[in-house]
Amino acid sequence: MKKEPLFELIKKMKQTEKAYFKKHSFAYKKGSKNNFIYLFELIDKQKAYDERKLKKVVGTKYFAQKKQHLNKKILASCHDALLLSCLTCLREVLGLPQTPLGQ
Repeated sequence: MKKEPLFELIKKMKQTEKAYFKKHSFAYKKGSKNNFIYLFELIDKQKAYDERKLKKVVGTKYFAQKKQHLNKKILASCHDALLLSCLTCLREVLGLPQTPLGQ
């Protein structure tokens, strides 16, 4: 059975990483629907990757692009979380006050 990289990525994420991803992904919400968060949750609930079941729920139109978009969003979220962590550590090392971003 062929492994699906997106499935493997989601399954290897820690709960805190998943929570961070979901929290910060709601900024991209369009109306009441967020397709890539929905796809993320569906994949996360699966014990074994089943693309046919996903396509039945999400639809087959642009399915590959939806997966690619989700993958990019997850990687961007991980990148942002890592930068934030590095900035926090630098502030501690340099003895700088912890100020919210953008101030």
